[in-house]
Amino acid sequence: MAPWAKYLGDDGPPFVWDEERRFLIRAELDAAYFHLYGIERTDVDLVLDSFRAFKNKKPELFEDTKKEIVRVYEAMAEGRPFTHESLTLPPAKGHRHPPGTSPLTSVTLPEAAEAPGGSGQEEGAPQDHP
Repeated sequence: MAPWAKYLGDDGPPFVWDEERRFLIRAELDAAYFHLYGIERTDVDLVLDSFRAFKNKKPELFEDTKKEIVRVYEAMAEGRPFTHESLTLPPAKGHRHPPGTSPLTSVTLPEAAEAPGGSGQEEGAPQDHP
């Protein structure tokens, strides 16, 4: 993703993975899509309830997700502010890892690569180069 981010003009370190923040941003996107597709409020419940596997496997998360999407949907419909108060930094402006500390950019070499004469690949493993 780093080359894509750089292409878009962002050369900062990766964003910190924040599950709660991602949950809230996804709920805002879902609610916005319901509006963009012209889904009426009564049909929002019908659409959300059609995700039966999610509803059956993780009922608490499903209910939290549905509740947040509906909250945002209704606020958007009424022209009220809809962004959750915990999203003090807007999307794409979240916290970032200090340079060089992201677990996404650290590379750990296998023991074989560190041993003298080791190639870093298991015997018989496909190689990317001739």
